[in-house]
Amino acid sequence: MRWLLHALPVVVVALSSATASAQLALPPQTASKDAMLPLLRFDRLTGMAKGAVTAIAQDRRGFIWFGTDEGLSRYDGYDFVSFKPDGGETASFTVTSLAVDEGVLWVGTHKGLHRLDLTTDKFTSYTANDKNANTIASDFVVSLHIGKAGRLWVGTAESGIDALDTASGSMKHFRSSDNPNALGDDAISVVLEDVSGKVWVGTRDAGLDLLDPQTEKAKHFRHDFDDASTLSNDSVTSIYQDKTGTIWVGTMDGLSRFDPATGTFRRILASTSTNPEQTWITSIVEGNDGGLWLGIKGIGVYRLDRKTNQIEKHVHDSNDSSSISHPWPRTAFSDRDGVLWFGFNANGVSKLHLLRRHFAYYRTNPGMAFLEEGDKVWLGTQGRGVRLVDLKTGEVTSYLDKELSATWTMAIVSAGPGSYWLGTTDKGLYHYTPKSGVLDTYDMESGLLKSDAVFALLRDGDSLWIGTAAGLVRFDTVKKTASHFASSVSDPATLSADHITTIHQDKKRPDVLWVGTAQGLGELNKQTGKVVRHLHNPAKPNTLRNDHITHVHEDAAGRIWVATWGGGLNVRDPQTGAFEAFGMRQGLASDVVYGVLEDATGALWLTTNDGLTKFDPKTKRTTNFRLGDGLQGDEFAQGGFHRGASGRLFVGGPGG
Repeated sequence: MRWLLHALPVVVVALSSATASAQLALPPQTASKDAMLPLLRFDRLTGMAKGAVTAIAQDRRGFIWFGTDEGLSRYDGYDFVSFKPDGGETASFTVTSLAVDEGVLWVGTHKGLHRLDLTTDKFTSYTANDKNANTIASDFVVSLHIGKAGRLWVGTAESGIDALDTASGSMKHFRSSDNPNALGDDAISVVLEDVSGKVWVGTRDAGLDLLDPQTEKAKHFRHDFDDASTLSNDSVTSIYQDKTGTIWVGTMDGLSRFDPATGTFRRILASTSTNPEQTWITSIVEGNDGGLWLGIKGIGVYRLDRKTNQIEKHVHDSNDSSSISHPWPRTAFSDRDGVLWFGFNANGVSKLHLLRRHFAYYRTNPGMAFLEEGDKVWLGTQGRGVRLVDLKTGEVTSYLDKELSATWTMAIVSAGPGSYWLGTTDKGLYHYTPKSGVLDTYDMESGLLKSDAVFALLRDGDSLWIGTAAGLVRFDTVKKTASHFASSVSDPATLSADHITTIHQDKKRPDVLWVGTAQGLGELNKQTGKVVRHLHNPAKPNTLRNDHITHVHEDAAGRIWVATWGGGLNVRDPQTGAFEAFGMRQGLASDVVYGVLEDATGALWLTTNDGLTKFDPKTKRTTNFRLGDGLQGDEFAQGGFHRGASGRLFVGGPGG
């Protein structure tokens, strides 16, 4: 099983899991090698038309349309409905482009142009006719764009571009010729009318043209390898105008940004004499997160920070259903809600909620334990040792891969400068000093523990409290002696169970520890060794809702919050000792709560088995976050949470 760690930016940093050798992916504001955001996938198995997704559009009703090389599908947020012209064969309905007009969807295909009336769902087809100048120049339509006054621009594969007046039905053709003011080539790849009404025409291998429809004159832009102010490549694949009016041109060798003041371009991701690698841009779309999202053939999706030019990469992982669908994006689209859609050469589309991108991700393979130290965090893994992640540089260093290969690291606490205590599921307790490589073992064989399953650790001066599957241990780290605290059916002043799940030091009472077990909560007096048990009593509503304790948290006001497996979140009144429970009926994502973290505002963040809940103790209001909000998944796990001294909250769960 793999795990994904998040962190709430005030809050939450997120670490997503991958293989042990995966590089760390830095947060969105930083360059990265293989960042990952969870995306939702749709493909033929969910009802979409088969084949590569070549075009995406949204109509006035909000429906999303997908064109594929085998058909056309409409998505209403729940189901897919497929469309094709009457009498047409699905195999011949290869969609290349889509454009939405008032009540109409225009569909470009390899066999003509089609007009779909969105009220009647009826098609009208337009095909080429050499004897009729008022028809499209070629049936091989490659690009569509609705411009001003209802004019539809139609790019064709070998016959230039057409301008269709959608009101009158009249057609005007623009072709290449010996006239220097004509188009430079008829092999069109993409067409776009900008906000000024001028038309940008990308060609297959003859660069870029800027056509003025009023004068019918075109200005040509070509690539010159020795002139960095020219187009990055003459094979234009995509053209996009962002909200600022800037024109971006994607090519088979990088991205070019047009400067209208000088008529020149700035190259990004283009090959150079020192870096000959080419980056094939397939699509461009602007996100409401401020990024420019680029489809990269054979790699995936890049997010370009236009201020810093830093790149964040999103790649396909066949073992991760929340990664992008395929390494070859064909098209990209932003809908009216700011959701990004990416269509791929195979495996359908991926959907990304940018508005919900609440979490910063760091990609590695964490497990069940975290410890922040400055700008670094230690991660306990499942059978892969421990990792040290540098949150600034993204560097990941592995330790004890061999020694801890057959166990899970469930707890990590500092043992002093440069050394650490590690609790494991079946190899006991370790004291580890990374600099020297010294690893000391304390387990059943050494006589310290009665069980090698260590689930919780708490450092208390020279003492280390150890929660095991066979009771609580107080270990004197100087004298190397141990005291054991176990349950006893005949003695109510003992722990209610021996399976210890969590340990918390009471902040106001130094002599009191709160000890969570699988069968109740214990209030342990460290001086006397006596325990006050807190148990669920069905006859008393002011007791714990459930006895399976997963975590204990004390907030800034001194209240004790108890997370339970099945009984939600319980809070203890410090005056009366009564418990009040909050569960799904009160808005929590689940009644199974694994951990409680408090942020700087006093809000509590709860990891559950069905999402992450933000709980306001003052108003009792809840906000639930799930996969669509940028989490690795809906499920978290015990131990997969940590608040660092910096205030960052780290949360982790399965699903990465």
